[in-house]
This record gives sequence, C-alpha cells and structure tokens, in this order.
Amino acid sequence: MWFKQAKKENKPDNNQHSLSVNIAKVLSLTLIVCLVGSIVLSIQDKPTPDLVTDLAQSSFATLTGMLITRL
Repeated sequence: MWFKQAKKENKPDNNQHSLSVNIAKVLSLTLIVCLVGSIVLSIQDKPTPDLVTDLAQSSFATLTGMLITRL
C-alpha cells in the first residue's frame, strides 16, 4: 500500500484525516508563495506569468472547496 493506515491513538481528535490536513498545508504554502512572487514581480515592473496566476487560482479554489465540505 502507498499510505500507512493510521492507528487509532495517532488519529486527530477532530476526526480529520492527516492526509487532507497535509494537502491543505501544501495548498496554503503554494498560494502564499504565488502571492509573494507576484508582488515581487510587480514591484520590479515585470509581468506576472500566467502559470503563477493559474496556480494561485487553483490552489485558492481547492482550499475553498475543502473548507466548504468540512462545514
């Protein structure tokens, strides 16, 4: 198997799966890096690449979808 099964004593109290928490962390970090990168590029009067914009938009949309389904 690719993923180890979590033992019951290692499971978080709020019934969240650790994989979904790790995915949310990676998406948040990606969004922050894209935002900071686009700010730095705009300060240097360089155009922001479409890849950075698309990556930030998809990270934000995925995080929003994950948060909505947790409600």
